[in-house]
Amino acid sequence: MFLTILKISGIAVLSILGIIVLTLLLLLFVPIRYRAKGVAAENTLQMEGKISWLLHFVAASFEIAKTQKMHIKLKVLGITIFDNLKPKNGVRKKKEKIKKEPLQEKHEIVSAEIDNETEKDVEIDNIENDENVTENNIVIDDLKTVEDKNDDEILEKITDKKQSKHIKNSVFTKIRIFFEKIVHFIKNIKYTFTKMCDTIKDIRDNINSYLVFLRKESTKNAIMKCKEQLFIIMKMLMPRKFSVNLHIGFEDPMITGEIMAFLGMLYPLHQGNVNVLPEFEHSGKPILEGDLSFKGRITLFIILKAGLIFLFDKDIKQTIKVLRNRK
Repeated sequence: MFLTILKISGIAVLSILGIIVLTLLLLLFVPIRYRAKGVAAENTLQMEGKISWLLHFVAASFEIAKTQKMHIKLKVLGITIFDNLKPKNGVRKKKEKIKKEPLQEKHEIVSAEIDNETEKDVEIDNIENDENVTENNIVIDDLKTVEDKNDDEILEKITDKKQSKHIKNSVFTKIRIFFEKIVHFIKNIKYTFTKMCDTIKDIRDNINSYLVFLRKESTKNAIMKCKEQLFIIMKMLMPRKFSVNLHIGFEDPMITGEIMAFLGMLYPLHQGNVNVLPEFEHSGKPILEGDLSFKGRITLFIILKAGLIFLFDKDIKQTIKVLRNRK
């Protein structure tokens, strides 16, 4: 009995591990496929695309139009899981107004009447106080006018003496400030010159150190490996099939000719998949319309492989360590 239980549990564990390994292999080696197409004209702009994995086990689609909201949809086994334009169920509940109790209303009316009576009493007290203050201010002002006359005579004598001294001091202060500015200007020139020499020396030392760093064999190997892996990833991400049809026309035929020459230079890249219908004799608004379609696939194993090389390669790790220490 015990052996049969162990046998069943072992088979269950192995089956679960097998399912996990199979799922990981599917995720890594089964490619994610994508395709899209779009049309652009004078008054229309529309694009739609689809991403699928494992024979449409998981599929996502999107649709963009000029006058409509972007439509995104996600399906698993043909069942829609997410749709941003799907109307939401449920009705919003209206907020109920809270009614006041009759006792609370009476209390508020009584408190308002008490507040009004207290405000009236305060206003009467303020008026009586203002009348007493004005009478006292009149008496004080009369006394101040007599004192101010004597003070003005004394102040005039003091200010005359101060003005004469101030004129003498102002001439000497202006001369002193002028010479101080000249000395400060000379010091600034000397400081900026020494600072420029120090920065030039630091730049020269940094350039020499970076040149030595780039000439190392480990740095060269790290750069070559990074370029190789990035080229592989870019090649995988690029669409395997694509076609572009364009219709162009400008008032100046030279612009149309330059565009045609530029597309001709790119022929090794598009290999005739870009078709252009030019109009050299065109007057009015410029014409730029057409359609495109492309499809490709992405394999996660290639991205994982490149990531592991970036993380664990000896030359790349050493190069990253040196760069971090230089900061």
